[in-house]
Amino acid sequence: MRILIRSHAFFATSHFHNPKWPCLFLLLAGIHLSPVLSQERAFVMSSFPRNGAQGLDCSPVLSLQFHFPAESRTLDPITIHDGNIRLYRIETGEKLIASDINFNANTNTLSIKPRKQLEPSSEYVLATTPGLVDDRGFSLRPFFIKFSTDDCGSNLLATRGAVPLPEGPLGPHVLLKSDSLAPMDEINRIKFVTYGERMISSYLILRKNDTTEFEEVAKIMCPGDNDSSQQYLWVDPLPTNGWNHYQISAITIMGDTIILDTISHFRKFVGFPNVDAIWQGRLPVVTWLQERTPMVAIIRDPDRSIVRKQAGWAEAGEKFWTVDLGVLDPGEYSVQIFLGKESYSTEILVVE
Repeated sequence: MRILIRSHAFFATSHFHNPKWPCLFLLLAGIHLSPVLSQERAFVMSSFPRNGAQGLDCSPVLSLQFHFPAESRTLDPITIHDGNIRLYRIETGEKLIASDINFNANTNTLSIKPRKQLEPSSEYVLATTPGLVDDRGFSLRPFFIKFSTDDCGSNLLATRGAVPLPEGPLGPHVLLKSDSLAPMDEINRIKFVTYGERMISSYLILRKNDTTEFEEVAKIMCPGDNDSSQQYLWVDPLPTNGWNHYQISAITIMGDTIILDTISHFRKFVGFPNVDAIWQGRLPVVTWLQERTPMVAIIRDPDRSIVRKQAGWAEAGEKFWTVDLGVLDPGEYSVQIFLGKESYSTEILVVE
């Protein structure tokens, strides 16, 4: 018996000539000088997040970066506290949220980290008060932004695993949704979602299996700094059977690498070698399974009647095994193999 397998962003000039009015002149001069002085006050030139940002994670590190005029160099450290840098939830009025606040004099940056997690799907305000002054004792220009959090069900993280958090909120970093990095199906489509990308130029995807080392298989360009969610999707054109390990890294604009995470995915494989009959009436099958799996093979004739059934176990790993076809009359047959809840089928032609 031979088997063929078929199957795949005024100072008004006044002239006072009456010597009786010098005091009035000075008073008016003082009034008109005040706008000029206000232009020399320090101010917030950038912030994270930006005003109106949505979908912020519930454990954020907020930041303010300041510009100082020539007469000033820094903030008065006594005034740096959460009474002057106010964070509060709009729904609860101006009840302040206690925060740890640090000032970096080298970068003129304040980092604000709330001591407790923010509420999901809520609006918040970050604002400064006149009590925040520079080293001259001058109040800064008023600053105010609003932002909102997402549902926070996925716990956004700056990095994962043993990788240390980036230093400072304005340094190179990216927030990665912890439940978004995953292979999506057997062809190994890799998806990951980010938020708050800063100074990231691109992402690298490296792949290895259990017998090889990591090698670069894809490079995805970053659209630039942003406060919105970005979704990335890459399809692996050549996944190997068995375990595939994918390492996702962010590359900063300075060329440094931040390892975000590594995920592993087992690619199951079931195949019927396209060969003529071998081993005297036995159908060859190749499987690559993650675990020992119950197997049932059913053979049907052209009328869809079951002519033979075989049950057993398919072992884990890469295995080559056969289905006993018994003694079949010449003709066409279908072979359906159930492995757990999944099934695979092929057609065979038995000739004399």
